[in-house]
Amino acid sequence: MSLIEIMTSLGLIGLVIVTTLSMNSFLGKKMPGFGEEVLTQRSVRLSAIILERRLSQAMEVLEPVPVMSSTKLVFRDIDGETVETYISDGTLQSFRKGLPENGVQGLSGIIPPIRIKNVEEAKFTTLSPSEVLVRLKFSNLVKDSRGNIGKISGSVFVVRLKNAKAAL
Repeated sequence: MSLIEIMTSLGLIGLVIVTTLSMNSFLGKKMPGFGEEVLTQRSVRLSAIILERRLSQAMEVLEPVPVMSSTKLVFRDIDGETVETYISDGTLQSFRKGLPENGVQGLSGIIPPIRIKNVEEAKFTTLSPSEVLVRLKFSNLVKDSRGNIGKISGSVFVVRLKNAKAAL
């Protein structure tokens, strides 16, 4: 091998190493943000499941009135008691008689109360006494790689009350 061939092969090996290191550095900075998005989307899906499971035990929506929106949802539970759901200290919670609710006995076992953290805004629109459109806006309080706080994500879904007997 001549000196020119050795220098060319060393140059190519150096180029490959520099390219690999720069790609690793670039992708390493992008992945934490992606992980935060995955966690946020997971919490959005779980919040929809929690709300649907809890509201499935409701008999009818009392507040807001049909076709109106409110930041507070009031419904009559299967046991006849009134339950209020609203944001308290950044957490969407369900309350009975002004106190945070404990688990509710449902047909398939105990259903946990509504307690969803990092909710910045919640709006409930009653479509009928047995259907509610829920809009949630979450604030992600985890710092990203640049030190930014407060990325926001949201979700909109409809919950049908399975025990509802009321109709318009």
